[in-house]
Amino acid sequence: MKDEPRGLFRRGGRWYGTWKGHKTALEKWAGRPVLSQSDAMLALEEFKAVIRGKLAEGFDRKAVQRSLRQGKVLAAVVTFDVLAERFQSDYVQARLKDKRPHQIESAKQFFGTRPVPAIAAADIEEFLAFIQKSRKVAGPTINRYRALLSRMFSWAVERNYLERSPFTRPTIRASLVRREKEHDPRDRVLSDDELANLFNAMNQDLRRMAVVAARTGIARGQMLSLTWEDLTAKPGMIRLRGETSKTGRRNYIPIHPDVAVVFEQLRGTGKSETARVFPVISFRTAWDNARRRAGVRNFRWHDWRHQFATDLNRQGVQAGVIRKLLGHRSLETTQRYITVDEDTLTKAVTKLPSFTPNLVESGTEGGTPCESTESSFRTSDVSGTRPSTSPNPGP
Repeated sequence: MKDEPRGLFRRGGRWYGTWKGHKTALEKWAGRPVLSQSDAMLALEEFKAVIRGKLAEGFDRKAVQRSLRQGKVLAAVVTFDVLAERFQSDYVQARLKDKRPHQIESAKQFFGTRPVPAIAAADIEEFLAFIQKSRKVAGPTINRYRALLSRMFSWAVERNYLERSPFTRPTIRASLVRREKEHDPRDRVLSDDELANLFNAMNQDLRRMAVVAARTGIARGQMLSLTWEDLTAKPGMIRLRGETSKTGRRNYIPIHPDVAVVFEQLRGTGKSETARVFPVISFRTAWDNARRRAGVRNFRWHDWRHQFATDLNRQGVQAGVIRKLLGHRSLETTQRYITVDEDTLTKAVTKLPSFTPNLVESGTEGGTPCESTESSFRTSDVSGTRPSTSPNPGP
């Protein structure tokens, strides 16, 4: 048609747009109805802006043309803050139990309105180094940030915000952003003497919190958010609400008799069901002073969870039960909380049955195996006493 603007034409009732050799069906590209000429002109201007952006970002002209021929939608260039918000609402909230809002917010503050296709692997490593230095976090935490960003950029590729994730190489399956080395899990638990000294060095409020932590394994944040309603929702159990958990799942912990005494002391009278169980205290000062007075070093408050898991393991509780109590999603995580000390190893080895005395003591100097028609092993009695006699092998 003669009155059609430059770059616009209509065929079979559909509007098409072309600009510098790039051609597309405007309705399909825009993802909305393009009925009138004014609709088509608006869609064409948007199409031109995207093509300009793609070329300015370094995309090869032939690659852009190939994408259009293959029917791929070239989405408008989005900035990181917009991508993060869409990822949070469309993916994280719907599919991830661990929402990680602070990690996404930290990335938004760092990258801001930077165009997503302009973010390279070096920029991501710069962000991870900034987090590690400013927040003084260890390798495992940095790897959690890395995993979240990797998932975010893969999600962006799936929705055509990106041609390729900055984490991937174009020709080989290897990540451009290195993982931090994760050291061996902490194995710090208190000895009986350290435990007694630490409890004696605490004030009353802190001691009550420590008793609950040591006999329930509840993290400090969850403990401080407990209300009296959480203690009465199910008799004999502590309810941990999903919104206070990293996994986003509700959990119930049995109330140990020591913990029941603490709750009875705290309950008092006239407290509503929505009131907090534990009073507000200067936690950091009280905790640091108690450790210093007790002479306990390298024991963090979070290590009470390690102490809880280790004490259960020493009592023969199965790892699957410990996992449920700690609220973990995998046994691998739970194993990192269980410390196996030398005393536990020694007790494990001594449970093995002993060889018969003649097998240990007999033999020849030349190394000829001794002959025996009896079993080489014996079964120890319950008391662990050694039999006074042992069967002698035949000649």
